[in-house]
Amino acid sequence: DNSITSGPATHPGLATSFHFVQRVVLESPVGLDSLKGFPLAFIWEDPNLGGTYQIIVQRLDDQEYVWSHVVAGDANPIVETYPSTATPLVANVPYQWRVKWIEPNGGSSSLWAAFTIQP
Repeated sequence: DNSITSGPATHPGLATSFHFVQRVVLESPVGLDSLKGFPLAFIWEDPNLGGTYQIIVQRLDDQEYVWSHVVAGDANPIVETYPSTATPLVANVPYQWRVKWIEPNGGSSSLWAAFTIQP
């Protein structure tokens, strides 16, 4: 028998729920950044208070990804230092970065923030 049957529609009730994820808020670097001998630190606030994140850094001039890193954090602000083993960032080249919230309820990304390293 190749018949299709259907039943009454199921109405969503209060038992249907979802977790609203707020975007991570990027604090630094934004705009011009003069390191003054210190390593570059990526700093952000997480209104969702904890999880696993992916940091992505790319050049704006050629769209090349220069660094991606996964980090866990549960405090605000979250600070991750750009490692000396990563592709060196070039002075006066425009870059952008963002943070993607991967777990526990992943999929939310911050907006891109542009920055340039001053010599």
